[in-house]
Amino acid sequence: LPISSLLYTASRKNAFVVPKSTTNGRVCLAEYIELGYIPSGCSDAQVSRSMNYWHSDYAIGNAARFLGKDQLMSIDPAFESDAEVLEKRSQNWIKLLDPETGFFRLKNRS
Repeated sequence: LPISSLLYTASRKNAFVVPKSTTNGRVCLAEYIELGYIPSGCSDAQVSRSMNYWHSDYAIGNAARFLGKDQLMSIDPAFESDAEVLEKRSQNWIKLLDPETGFFRLKNRS
């Protein structure tokens, strides 16, 4: 595989595969995928972690778009819709934005 495919695969794993421990991968990834943010009580620094994941998803989604569906499919057919999925995930910042204050705020699971 070309280096770009290897780098993409590693980045994608971080965004899609729930780690077995908190020493690897994204903390609270299952909750993040389900809710679009990390809820209160899941980890420390839920808002900043959520922001980090949104930014990362946006960047990985752009990498997927750059590689194109043909190259993604040649790596793994399951990767075909990654650009769209990650772009949609990256737009979940609105879920923690408090429109009254203009700041991001912690949110419980709802």
